[in-house]
Amino acid sequence: MSLAPTRSILVLAIVALTVAGDVSAARAQLADPSAAKAADQCQKAIAKSGATFAAATAKSLGACFGGVFKCVQTKPGDAKCLAKAVARCAKETDAGRIARLTKLVAGVNGKCPSLADLRAADGLGYDALAGACAGTGAFADVPAVVDCLRAQLECRTERAFSGAMPRARGLASEHGVPLRADSCLVDLGGAGNVADPKAVGKPLDKCQALATKAAAAFAATKLKGLGKCATTIFACTQTKPGDAKCTDKAAAQCAKVITGDIPAAEAKVEEKIAAGCGAIFAEAGAANALGIDALAADCQQVGVGALASAADWGRCVMRRHECAVEGMQPFVAPRFDALLAGLGQSATSGFCAGAPTPTPTATPGGGTPTLTPTATGPAPTASPSPAPSPNLVFVSSQTYATTLGSAAAYDAQCNVLATAAGINNGTHDAFIAWISDAFSNAVGRLGTARGFVRVDGVPVADTVADLVAGKLFHPILIDENGDQLFTATGPMTGTVPNGTASGINCGNWTNETASTTVGLLQAGPQAWTSFGIGSCGNVFRVYCFQKTQNVAVTPSPASGKRVFMSTTPFVPGSGDPDALCEAEKPAGTGTVAALLATTSAAASSVLDAMTTYVRPDGVAVGTGQAIIHVTEGSFTPLVSGIWQLGDGTYFDGVAWTGSTAVGAVPTTDTCTDWTVTTGDGTTGRSSFTQAGFWSGGSQTCNIGFARLYCVEQ
Repeated sequence: MSLAPTRSILVLAIVALTVAGDVSAARAQLADPSAAKAADQCQKAIAKSGATFAAATAKSLGACFGGVFKCVQTKPGDAKCLAKAVARCAKETDAGRIARLTKLVAGVNGKCPSLADLRAADGLGYDALAGACAGTGAFADVPAVVDCLRAQLECRTERAFSGAMPRARGLASEHGVPLRADSCLVDLGGAGNVADPKAVGKPLDKCQALATKAAAAFAATKLKGLGKCATTIFACTQTKPGDAKCTDKAAAQCAKVITGDIPAAEAKVEEKIAAGCGAIFAEAGAANALGIDALAADCQQVGVGALASAADWGRCVMRRHECAVEGMQPFVAPRFDALLAGLGQSATSGFCAGAPTPTPTATPGGGTPTLTPTATGPAPTASPSPAPSPNLVFVSSQTYATTLGSAAAYDAQCNVLATAAGINNGTHDAFIAWISDAFSNAVGRLGTARGFVRVDGVPVADTVADLVAGKLFHPILIDENGDQLFTATGPMTGTVPNGTASGINCGNWTNETASTTVGLLQAGPQAWTSFGIGSCGNVFRVYCFQKTQNVAVTPSPASGKRVFMSTTPFVPGSGDPDALCEAEKPAGTGTVAALLATTSAAASSVLDAMTTYVRPDGVAVGTGQAIIHVTEGSFTPLVSGIWQLGDGTYFDGVAWTGSTAVGAVPTTDTCTDWTVTTGDGTTGRSSFTQAGFWSGGSQTCNIGFARLYCVEQ
């Protein structure tokens, strides 16, 4: 199967729904016809207002940064031009944003009077998103729902915009462009201007303006189309349950959007950028031009292997906006995926699995206008209590000296950060630091807490026992603000995998000339807390765990092909590696092969670039392209690691790989293509989500404890 990153349009996936209960659950409706009708009107209002708000946000970003970029490139040194452009940005950030927020609230106000029906599983289903917007609470009122929607739409729009204008955040820093307090614009660097404003600067400006405009138009088209599909199905479910004619019409409407309108819009944005930027693309990559080179890793995450042409960039821009819209959709219409599956359809792009977008936290007092309940409609008299949320986990955005004196001192720092991020409790003591010393073990301070998720809602572990046993679903590499940290410097822990003190803890956090146990942000079992030793003369981040909740946590199974480690070691020369993988594959898995390089074929020959690979527990590891790319120099980690055996055990161990990169054909270190126990073989370590999972050095071929990575074909 070819590994070339071919263009993949959104496909209409027909699924076999043989379990009647699944379909009926997806189509559950409110029993009261008047409530069902009101819920239908509420869903329409949210979909329409949300699409309008997202489109207006994208337009505002383009107007602001487009003006600044134009001054920088075509009128360098013109202070008057730049001052005018920055002033427009200030207007967009202040008065313009207030106007957009007011319109969003007004669009929902009066259409969604019942909080109970807004949250109910047989209503709009917003309770399924409880905890996804840390800081808004578990939707205690309608304004909390609206603010969650606002936070998601703004954050995801900004992150997608960074793909169309890589220098946006850099321009803000360089020229004092005001940003909203919880801005999600990605800092991809870039500074200065090209030397020739007329011959190079002007075409670059035109290319940049075209790209941002085309991307925004595409995102608006897709969000509006999916919204129309969602509201059509929802209307049938609530107001005409069992009406086959209504359902058939909804299915046809969604099929048209998914297989016709969206693919046409995809092609249009790619073609526009390719045509409008082709002539100047050779100049566009530099940090003082468009800064496109800085997008390489992000584009790899959505299956665009190289940025060799304007068409490649156009495809990357389109896909980043594609994934942003798909990330918004559950917040616009929480029941959309389930209802669409009930029609035998899907609107999910496979390449988006490798490009997770951090979920924003809400900013207390962030300026969202108050949504005042109206007197129309039934009064929400007996709303159910908010569903409890799991404990939040993050790595500190700040670094600390190793000499604060006690574990309790680091607990206090975690609570300071949590309070600032709006995710702490009223007494500002909900969090502990994952720090141990002779007087206090980290695991002991967690007490009886259960259920741990990152602040972006991604599950980490279910129980404390699971945590210390290495049963991690995802690495802890998101800070309290929802930002993913790309750093090789691990957090200090002083803690071994079982949660107790390692005895290497900077002299109980008092001696900066000593050493400490450190973890690794991009790691899973064992290594997340005990990866190596760090010098106490440095500063480190810390892990912070909420300890007040008791909620079971399990990952939602992702769709894709299986990837796992062999349950038993593979001894070179003992047989066919593929046969061992076949013998130890999880139930329900198709034909598998060893992810293993030989001197005649790269390991990538058994991967498909656009397929998402999933562990036995249902957690996505990443696309084939992401698995290949992460071993080629990118520091962008996989979504999660291949740290589960075929029998379901979570495992930190050594695996044979045979090469330093998944896409490389080796000449040595393959144990003579895995046929002898003499010589050396390249290995990786399963607990890692970056290049270390694949290449961690060589082992002698007779070691007897290295396993295999196995992938479904």
